[in-house]
Amino acid sequence: MEQTSTNFVDGKINIKEIFLKLRSKWYYYLISLFILIPTALVYIYFADNVYLIKASILLNGEVKNGLNSEKFLKGMELMTSHTEIEDEIGILKSYSLAQSTVRKLPFGITYYSKVKFRSFEVSEKDYPFRIELDSTYNQIVEVPIFISRPNDSSYTVEVSAKKVSTYNFYINRATEFLSTVEIEKTNFNNKLFIDTNLSFKTFFKTTYSKNDEAQYYFIIHNLNSLAYSYKEALDIKPVSRESNLVELSLKVKSPEAGVVLLNTLLDVYRTNELIKKNQLGLKTIKFIDDQLSGVSDELRQVESSLESFRSRNNILDINTTAENLTKNLDKLESDKSTLEQKLKYYKYIATSLEKENNLKNIAAPSTFGLEDPLLNNLLLELTRLNQERIGLNYSTREG
Repeated sequence: MEQTSTNFVDGKINIKEIFLKLRSKWYYYLISLFILIPTALVYIYFADNVYLIKASILLNGEVKNGLNSEKFLKGMELMTSHTEIEDEIGILKSYSLAQSTVRKLPFGITYYSKVKFRSFEVSEKDYPFRIELDSTYNQIVEVPIFISRPNDSSYTVEVSAKKVSTYNFYINRATEFLSTVEIEKTNFNNKLFIDTNLSFKTFFKTTYSKNDEAQYYFIIHNLNSLAYSYKEALDIKPVSRESNLVELSLKVKSPEAGVVLLNTLLDVYRTNELIKKNQLGLKTIKFIDDQLSGVSDELRQVESSLESFRSRNNILDINTTAENLTKNLDKLESDKSTLEQKLKYYKYIATSLEKENNLKNIAAPSTFGLEDPLLNNLLLELTRLNQERIGLNYSTREG
């Protein structure tokens, strides 16, 4: 059975037909608005404010310059540390740097204020009390710990959570896992609070107020997990392709904490770079000292040998002796050159005498720079006799 849709007229979309069908279901849209708008308002009310914090730093700027002070000594390139911009970004975004940064900050605790079912993260300086943890104690982490004040001289601690892990700040690692935690205990101000898996001191900055509608709680964090979360949230990228300037950005709920975190991260990075440069400088100084020590030893050995030589040969004036030795050396070199020339000429004569047809072409000694009258006369006589022999051989053949 063939069905034809009324939404198409001659192969074209029938806008009017579609509009009429949608209008007939108007109550669906009205219901959706009644549901979505309140949901959006509730989400906006309860959603945490997120702030984008940015910072910038010039990485390894001295390396791009033509001359590097690390290369002042030939061969020292092997001891330099040339890293590309990507490597420096990797260091900035490393877990070890994030962990060092977190451990330098009071980020083990986050403070919150809860008003009408909505919680706000509050900086420590604006909070009505300050918590000082016992670092040797196993502390429950990542759960809200509520503090209330029944009067001006005491406070109550309340915790209710499931599947909770504990963390020890002294050894910097998680210690055990608890299925449930239930705490409700009152303690006096400025007195150490101790429970099975919780130990801290509370220092109140304000007096007790019965009209305070806010609820206050804090959360103790596992520093390793906190460092990892900051590492993942940190975004680092170069400002431009040809620049060593990079921009760091981080999304946080507390702008004050974000600013402190980025500033401390950069301080830790610069401190580490300074330590590496100092270590390189110490290695360079040690290398130079070792070279100077070796040269000094060699100089002492040479000086000792020179003194022994002068003593054995009764040399008093080293300059005069050196001048005489130089002259003798020059004379010996000249005599050696003359003898080498004579030897070369004698070998030439010997080769020519072995080949009779070459006797007439023997060069005179003066050609080789030799002045030997006796040898010159003998060669002339040899040439004459050779000519006579050639003539006799020719006359004999003719007869």
